[in-house]
Amino acid sequence: MKCAQKLRFLVSAESGRIGLKKISEYHPDLIICDLMMPEMNGYEVLAELRKNPDTAITPFIFLTARSGRTHMRKGFELGADDYLTKPFGIRELIGAVQARLDKQELIESRTDKRLEELRKNLIIALPHEFRTPLTAILNYSQFLMDSLDALDAKETKRMLGHIYSAGDRLHRLIQNYLLYTKLEMIAGNSSDIKKLRNQRTDSTEILTRDFALSKADELGRKKDISFDLTHAVICISQDNWIKIVEELTDNALKFSEKGTPIRISTKIDGKFYRLEVMDFGRGMTSDHIKKIGAYMQFQRRVYEQQGMGLGLVIVKRLVDIFSGSLIIRSKPEKKTIIIVKIPISDNHSINYTSCTSAE
Repeated sequence: MKCAQKLRFLVSAESGRIGLKKISEYHPDLIICDLMMPEMNGYEVLAELRKNPDTAITPFIFLTARSGRTHMRKGFELGADDYLTKPFGIRELIGAVQARLDKQELIESRTDKRLEELRKNLIIALPHEFRTPLTAILNYSQFLMDSLDALDAKETKRMLGHIYSAGDRLHRLIQNYLLYTKLEMIAGNSSDIKKLRNQRTDSTEILTRDFALSKADELGRKKDISFDLTHAVICISQDNWIKIVEELTDNALKFSEKGTPIRISTKIDGKFYRLEVMDFGRGMTSDHIKKIGAYMQFQRRVYEQQGMGLGLVIVKRLVDIFSGSLIIRSKPEKKTIIIVKIPISDNHSINYTSCTSAE
């Protein structure tokens, strides 16, 4: 049979707990699990598998003598892919297995396509992004070495300023790239994610205002920013909250003209702390928003943009890690609103214990 040819070997287990150990050891392409088993039932096995990033999307088929909708619904809610009710024939089992494997192949194919897109964007973006600031540093440095005696102090200072700006741009690019790589590694490690989610940030109002203004000051646009801020203790580390504020502010500054307003507000939205950054710049199309991915900058051929488009990608990864959400609403050539929601600590007046997950 077609599906039998694709399966290299089968591994069986006499209980749910032993099954979990063997799954961890063999990393199967598909799991067929009975509902009623000793030590752990099928629901408990599935719940454990879905908590683990390594098995979170592994195809899972339940076998059960129970045909009630309640049992089926519970299994699907936990993440089961299919349900076979006993008794069933071998062709029915093979058909279910084949359907799940085909679906998984499609998912993997789409993932490969995205990775290939990422690779191509890296090839295109990296040489440009590194070359531009490096060229500026080398050219201005060479000019200073060749003509230093002929330059006055004002001209020398101006050129040194260009060298510093180019060096700062290159430094930020490297830092963002390293952070992105680190976050991608953390995203696949449940224990690292758990540790991060235990962190808290107070002084959100002060941090948001100070670091947004600092970013605006770099471009001489402090007067363009207005604030409407609320305080809360939130379930994210201080460094990562600052990173979100800086990247969203930088994005608003980068894609709007000097003199146009940027509005930054925060408020408590149910169990979440909501940060909203609004600018009146070029905006994004719905397709651009869907394609927010590493090193993909919208309309690169039309507009010169500094940075590799990593800012929003880093923000997206951070809010995912901290059980938050990212919402982008944009009208091209009119305005863009970016909303980040981060869980609020259960007790945001003293030290804190737990946070809710994103809705």
